[in-house]
Amino acid sequence: MFRRKYTNKAQLPDFPADLEKLGLFINDDDQIRQIENPEAPFEYFVYGRGTRMDGSGSREKMNKRRKEALDECIRRMTLERLTSPPYSLEVQSLPAANVPHVDILTSPLKTLSKASKIMMIFPDQRSSSLGIFAFRVAVDESIRMGNMQAFLDEISPMYDAIVIANPAAVWWDEKTQSAVTAETWNSLGLTAPSPGHILNARNDVTIPGHESPEDHVASVFSFVKAQLAGEEEVERKIDFIGVAYTAYCVLSHLAKPGEWEFWGPKLNSGVLAHSPHKLSEFPMNMEFRHFLNRRVRNYLSHGDPKGTFLADSVDRGCAVFSSEVGWEPRIVPDCLGEIVNYFVRAQAIHVTLEEFEEEVGVAEPLNPVIMYMGDEPILPADETTLQQVKEKELKQGWVGW
Repeated sequence: MFRRKYTNKAQLPDFPADLEKLGLFINDDDQIRQIENPEAPFEYFVYGRGTRMDGSGSREKMNKRRKEALDECIRRMTLERLTSPPYSLEVQSLPAANVPHVDILTSPLKTLSKASKIMMIFPDQRSSSLGIFAFRVAVDESIRMGNMQAFLDEISPMYDAIVIANPAAVWWDEKTQSAVTAETWNSLGLTAPSPGHILNARNDVTIPGHESPEDHVASVFSFVKAQLAGEEEVERKIDFIGVAYTAYCVLSHLAKPGEWEFWGPKLNSGVLAHSPHKLSEFPMNMEFRHFLNRRVRNYLSHGDPKGTFLADSVDRGCAVFSSEVGWEPRIVPDCLGEIVNYFVRAQAIHVTLEEFEEEVGVAEPLNPVIMYMGDEPILPADETTLQQVKEKELKQGWVGW
């Protein structure tokens, strides 16, 4: 009987996480460029493209390892920038720094505990990292657009505190004693720290409380809830933004019995970037569904002009718009202006009916109004029905107008 014998493979070189040694620099526009050709962007296929003749895939592995070194440079720069003024965020290790953990970023905890206006940011679970929406945007366009600097520059004046989740970092690397993304894990060819069957290997490297994006989102909400406890006299207005599957995880967590009772009264509005959810997946909680309908919008990866209302996607329970973007992690950087304007408007109209009419004038809906019968949308809502709903909800204090 023949069997495969595993032998030591040729050792691939390590690339230093140093821009200069990688032949790169950052220009005045915060763009990554080549030292030898200052007008040229980063080139991924330095070692060529994989072919059938490259049986071991070494060319692609070399390209990935070099790109991972660049990604590590971006991580370090991003962390340094976001923990310095004017952002001054702090790293929080969940569950604790002396055990396998995932780092998130928050405003100083004393500030967070007393904050009345809070923004919670949940990037996607595949292409992001701590403080970074998408590496591809950081490399192709500029670092501040790919990480969260541009977004924070726009929204920070509106909030007292910021919370940034880190759902992509779910595997523990014993060598660096840090949580790493699946992309990093695969690029560096990391293996489980202890021997065992392949089916058990992942159990060796997962982080308690962060085994999946769902678990990470729950851990972040639990951490923030603990900071807000004991300050119940503070009136909270919490906004959130979620990307791709992580956005779905956020909604699923908020809809859970016991969670909505705590978070519901504190939530102000939300923006989703291509959340794949359907309304029928959530419990029949009318308060949650009303919030989703009136105070949340979802920008889909779609080819229609940016901002186009997508009436055929209202089975998601909220207003849905085209982002004119073909890749989910690009939605927030590419739709930055629309998203910021939405949060500005959501902050402005979340007031009592009397204040609303006095300060803003004629009440208009924050999002296009979608009528539902159970889980089924009814479109369009005629003017008479719309006026009746508007009067009833404003009298009840449901300010989604």
